[in-house]
Amino acid sequence: MEKKEPLLRIFERLSAYCQKHKVLSEGELTVKIKECVEALSNAEREELEKKLTGNVEALIFRSITSTDKLSVFSPDMHTKVNYQGEVFYCLPTHRYLSAELEDAFLRWAELRSPLSALKNVITDFLERCNYQIKNDAGGRENEHFESGTGAKSGKRVDAEDALR
Repeated sequence: MEKKEPLLRIFERLSAYCQKHKVLSEGELTVKIKECVEALSNAEREELEKKLTGNVEALIFRSITSTDKLSVFSPDMHTKVNYQGEVFYCLPTHRYLSAELEDAFLRWAELRSPLSALKNVITDFLERCNYQIKNDAGGRENEHFESGTGAKSGKRVDAEDALR
């Protein structure tokens, strides 16, 4: 079996991802393109850079989000939508729903700011305010912190409340 061209493999992976989610944030699309390019071997990446004569990731992004295509296999997500201050792209034949925009927004928020990073910031802040932090997660999704100072000891701070 013949090995497919690197650009074709990238576009196939990105097409599958675009079809699955229908709406992608600009940042999420950039991250997925970078992942696909980094999945190539060094030789394939160098070959692709020579062939495309430029920044491969930027050229692929432009191919997907504009009418200027590198290949007929390039996904077409040139429909641009601004939602809650972020730029999103969707399939032109797809009538995007608010739920899909919201899902894309939440995926991008999690990629951009993972909950663990926010948890660390909040924990650091509470410790600087002389709260004693007891992480009572135990692998549960609804984890909470027990905190307290002096007479207020034992006050429960839910992680979701602390992040608001």
